[in-house]
Amino acid sequence: MEELADLYREETGTKIEFLYSDSGNLLSQAGLTGKGDIYICHDPFMAAARSKGLVDRDWTVGYLAGCRHGCYVWPSGPLPDQDHHMFS
Repeated sequence: MEELADLYREETGTKIEFLYSDSGNLLSQAGLTGKGDIYICHDPFMAAARSKGLVDRDWTVGYLAGCRHGCYVWPSGPLPDQDHHMFS
């Protein structure tokens, strides 16, 4: 992740900040602050984020040891054609 962020910063001049914690803490923080562009978590947190109206769209990016992992974009975050978007 850090390497991708460095490449993105070199290309765009925009710094990306990461916040690492467990999925539940990140979900709670996003709900309280309304901040965040990309949320990477595992089940059942996707359903919780969706039920709280925090998720604009989501997709599964892989599986690990029988757990589903996904990448989630908050509605307040930039859209693909705006700054800070790392995935195309």
